[in-house]
This record gives sequence, C-alpha cells and structure tokens, in this order.
Amino acid sequence: MMGVSLDSLRLASSADDPFLAELMPRFLPISGRTAGALNDLYATNMKFKGFPFEQIAVRTLVINAVGDTLAPHAAAKARAERIPGVRFLTLASGGHLLLGQHERVKAEIR
Repeated sequence: MMGVSLDSLRLASSADDPFLAELMPRFLPISGRTAGALNDLYATNMKFKGFPFEQIAVRTLVINAVGDTLAPHAAAKARAERIPGVRFLTLASGGHLLLGQHERVKAEIR
C-alpha cells in the first residue's frame, strides 16, 4: 500500500478496516485525483523550493508518522517549519495513512 511500510501494516488493527474500505473507492482510480496528486508532489518535493509555505496565515497542524514512505519525516518537518506558528505532531508509527493512529489524530484536531 502506498506510503505504508510493512511494519506499519503489521501494526494496523481491525479498527482501520472501515477507514480503508472508505478510502480506496475515493482514491481509485487515480485519474480522478490527478490535479491533486500533482499538487501534492509539487508541495512535498524538497527540490521545489518555490511553494510559499511562509504565507500560510491560518492555524496549522501537520501530522507525520516517522515511517511515512511518501512524505519522509525529515522532509515533512522541514516543510512544516516554514509555516508560521505551525504545530508539528510526530507519530511513531502508522505510515502515510496513519494506520492505528486515527483516534489520536481525531483527539489532536479537536
């Protein structure tokens, strides 16, 4: 699964099943998300320095799991640190989909 290591998949529980069942039909086919996927690649690619993160003027919470294979932790943190007043939350596991972490994420958003 994209962005989720085998270790993160092993830590996933049956509590993640409803999330995954809802996610996959929304995500696939990727052709419906081409513009958004390209924007994600642009904004998260460390080679592209031009994205104006410093201009974000709303309260911002960035959540990243150490084992995220699509948004590596160091890159996510470096990008987030450019956002004024950002709150950066590091999760020890869960991969890109934050498997096993949904209750924690919901609590942090509230």
